[in-house]
Amino acid sequence: MKALITGISGGIGGACAKILRQNGYEILTLKSRFENLSDLEKEVREIGEKHEINALLLCAGFGKFDPLECMKVGEIQKLISVNLSANLIITSLLLKNLKRNNAHIIGISSIEALRFSKFSAVYSASKAGLRAFLLSLFEENRKEIKVTCINPDIVKTGFYDDLRFEPSDDESSYIDTDEIANLVSEILQTKSVV
Repeated sequence: MKALITGISGGIGGACAKILRQNGYEILTLKSRFENLSDLEKEVREIGEKHEINALLLCAGFGKFDPLECMKVGEIQKLISVNLSANLIITSLLLKNLKRNNAHIIGISSIEALRFSKFSAVYSASKAGLRAFLLSLFEENRKEIKVTCINPDIVKTGFYDDLRFEPSDDESSYIDTDEIANLVSEILQTKSVV
């Protein structure tokens, strides 16, 4: 069994890679920066030609929370590229491979895809777009692949390193990455769609 996982360098992606390795998966990763979509396309095509993929975990993402008028055009483009466009491109390029293997796609969106928060316009738009994409993809391909979208609230990761806020140390105020990884592992073992 092979799983391609984005965002493996830490956080949710890293925790998922660890637990899936323990469950016998070979973990495939991407080296391309998601802002450089042409390099990403080339690398994804090569992986799809070399490997039969059983699971695609879209965990890469980052946040920037500022009033819209304070955000630079490059910051907006990067948020949309990393959180949305790259995920659509990766999935599109691998879809025939994934269908052939009756694979499962799991995308990590955000609670921000479901609510409206101050200073979150671009981030929420990128995550709401990812959620809408995954739900539509399920409807289009439900007989050939499984698709799950997870919308976690605050997860204690390096996501907050460059932000002006972070989860408190109170364990009841955040979700641990291992909890999400365990959930992903259970979803991949389930015959039906979660």
